Amino acid sequence: MIPPASAVEPVNPNGYIHVRFTKPDGQVRDGWVQSKFVGARPPDSAVERELGAENASLKEQLDSAQQDRTSFSQKEKELTEKLTQLNKAYEELKAFFRQFDPQHEREREIFTTLGYVDCQHLAKRIRAEVMMGTGLMDTICPPSTQFAAYNKITSPKRMELYPDFGHEGLPGIDEKTMTFMLGL
Repeated sequence: MIPPASAVEPVNPNGYIHVRFTKPDGQVRDGWVQSKFVGARPPDSAVERELGAENASLKEQLDSAQQDRTSFSQKEKELTEKLTQLNKAYEELKAFFRQFDPQHEREREIFTTLGYVDCQHLAKRIRAEVMMGTGLMDTICPPSTQFAAYNKITSPKRMELYPDFGHEGLPGIDEKTMTFMLGL
């Protein structure tokens, strides 16, 4: 019971009232009031409500963390694929330098020369029928450079476009290439 003449401070009203009071000996106590009796612990219904709310909050946090994890995992996979593509794209340069200029003494000269090599400048010499496969998300061989070469080809030609693909294997392109080659 609350001692007579004790100051009572309501702390958190919610059905039962959480109170803090001072005993005559100066000791501060917490309790929950239901009518005139003070209990030493909160009622089960109050604990259940608080735990339910905390559980719902934790579930939301967990769901959010799982979504973040999935998103980060997907992003990591995409970046790993891009890095792999970049490494593959430049393997020929690595092999060239290893064999012909291992200390990169002529690197500037070699890259300057490579700057002049562009398929679009050679495209007008093509006489055979052409089929090109182009990934529109390609960052290694940008589609604009592929279109530049394609537009200068004067022989019969066709282009297979893959809007969501980059510098990678294009689904079905092997079969299309085989059919194309067999039709020549």
